[in-house]
Amino acid sequence: MDEEIRPPDEPVRECILPPNSYHHSTYESEEYQLKWALEESETDYELQHAIVLSRQVQEEREMRSNQVASFKSKFTQFMQIDKPNKEFYADMIRYVEKYETEDLTSVSVGEEYYFRFRRTLDNMRMTPSEKSILLEIIIQ
Repeated sequence: MDEEIRPPDEPVRECILPPNSYHHSTYESEEYQLKWALEESETDYELQHAIVLSRQVQEEREMRSNQVASFKSKFTQFMQIDKPNKEFYADMIRYVEKYETEDLTSVSVGEEYYFRFRRTLDNMRMTPSEKSILLEIIIQ
């Protein structure tokens, strides 16, 4: 029976890199590792900063979209009721949509158009904050 048991294998020492193949000293190796760690941490910081910025941009877009939704619905309702000013309301909807998509921040209009805009705005039921936003978009 003892003859059937095979003897244990010789222990093998594995070496990933052959000796003398690594030319850097320990100090250089540590310096390289520190540089690598610093670069990785800077990359992580830049990535985190980019994520924060993208979230802020997304929140601003959602806020603009929410503000503009009420304007568009009000202008659409008035466009159906007030036939003589239908083109005016269509222009206002276009301006507000461009403001929503950030294609423009404000529109500079002529004096006559601005006074017409103010008269129409005063006749509409809007909160003071909504009026102020529209007045920021439309500039004389």
